[in-house]
Amino acid sequence: MILTKDEIRNMINMLRSPDVDNRHVAFKVIEGLDPKTHAGEIMVLFRYGDFELEHWEQDCKKAHTYIIDKIQNYSGDWVNPKLSSGEILSIMTLNNASVLSIELFLEYFIKSMTKMLEQMGYPADKFELEIKLKEDGQSTKSK
Repeated sequence: MILTKDEIRNMINMLRSPDVDNRHVAFKVIEGLDPKTHAGEIMVLFRYGDFELEHWEQDCKKAHTYIIDKIQNYSGDWVNPKLSSGEILSIMTLNNASVLSIELFLEYFIKSMTKMLEQMGYPADKFELEIKLKEDGQSTKSK
């Protein structure tokens, strides 16, 4: 299964939704993904959709096991991890995340950073950023 950016964005919104049915449907789709093939997508959904591992354990065991396996190399409490964006991006690149998932991760990171800047009083409405990774032959392990 190949997921588009829009499909992943929709799933993030579903995971953030207070509607239990939306969350359930999103977790069912995630549970059907192959973690090795969709490493990046799963990490984006974890970071920006639902950062609480207990929800993943209840509703999406295969992805939960994958996430636990990948974050155990980082210090901290794996029961309720608060991995930095850099740590999650490292996990993604080390696990051959797709270019699409890295772009989407960076897009959400920029949105989060923009909100933080707005809260600090910077006029974030004066700029717009779009993230695209260039194919420049460097050794990033992306599909």
